[in-house]
Amino acid sequence: MSDHRNRVFFDTLSHQATVRRALAVSLIVGTVLIAINQLDHILTGDMPPAWKILLTYFTPYAVSSYSTAAAAAGRA
Repeated sequence: MSDHRNRVFFDTLSHQATVRRALAVSLIVGTVLIAINQLDHILTGDMPPAWKILLTYFTPYAVSSYSTAAAAAGRA
């Protein structure tokens, strides 16, 4: 990747619109994944470990951020 594309990639990662979109995706997709994978445990009062919950929300955030930044760098 060229220096210009690297700059565009990393600038896009920290851009307010990218962060806001990734947070929205994370909240929606993460909540759906928690419901699919952990709801039965939560309803019985058995909370999953915090790391599983954090990872469930972090993964869609990372995918959304990366895909936005990669697309922007690809156009640069």
